[in-house]
Amino acid sequence: RTKVIWLGSNYPDRGEYNLENDVSSVNYVIESGIPLEIVTVRQNSSLRGSANVSVSRTEIYDKMPGLGPLAMSPVTGRHGGSFRHFGDYSINLFQNKSGDRPRKPLFDLVALSILKNPQWGVRESIPAPIVVDNLNWSNRPGNSREITIWEDFNSEAIIEDFFESIENDYLVE
Repeated sequence: RTKVIWLGSNYPDRGEYNLENDVSSVNYVIESGIPLEIVTVRQNSSLRGSANVSVSRTEIYDKMPGLGPLAMSPVTGRHGGSFRHFGDYSINLFQNKSGDRPRKPLFDLVALSILKNPQWGVRESIPAPIVVDNLNWSNRPGNSREITIWEDFNSEAIIEDFFESIENDYLVE
């Protein structure tokens, strides 16, 4: 009744922060037999990964003030400040965003979006590879264990749903 949806990897290419910092855990999960689905990142390399699902400062500044459920007590933000709505915190994140990229990927949101609507991405089942020396993927075509690779996300649908959901939030009991 459990599966792992991992936001990480640039499979079949090497590199990606979540992979590079814990190869032994990645290989452990791959070998464990638990159903594994990988939401690709592909930052700086392709428009096919979750890095392509992004929002601009203007979108966040215009749409997010005061949105999201009201927290019972203020939450301290990553860069300081106190926030009672996620929308206000998201604005603060953009104000303190390093670098000069005009857009910010919504990586985690993409991983959640395929649970909500699998039609928002393209999935492919492949024989489970393994990560070997120098962080390279090694394909194992004869492996009977399969994993799922997700990419080609419908950025427009995911972002539209995000803004609609944050505007119309409700608590699930």
